[in-house]
Amino acid sequence: MSKVMSLRRHRRQLPARRTRRTRLRRLIIAAVAAIAVVAALRLLALYYVDWLWFGEVSLRTVFWTRVSYGLVLGLLFGNAFFALVYGNVEVAR
Repeated sequence: MSKVMSLRRHRRQLPARRTRRTRLRRLIIAAVAAIAVVAALRLLALYYVDWLWFGEVSLRTVFWTRVSYGLVLGLLFGNAFFALVYGNVEVAR
């Protein structure tokens, strides 16, 4: 039992600088996460308002067509961009 107590008393303390870095890193991660959540909520609110408006003028099919084309084009150009960057990285390697 005395060995356990002595180990607890002589536990190595982390330097103050390291704990400050850890706190700063956590603060930065929390800030970035909060900004991402706010941006996502804003985007959802904009789509919700558009959905309501298109429903009010009885054109929800136009809303869904617009959303689906946006997703398809986003995926298409995202894949094309990835292929371009990946090809350049492979050539550089």
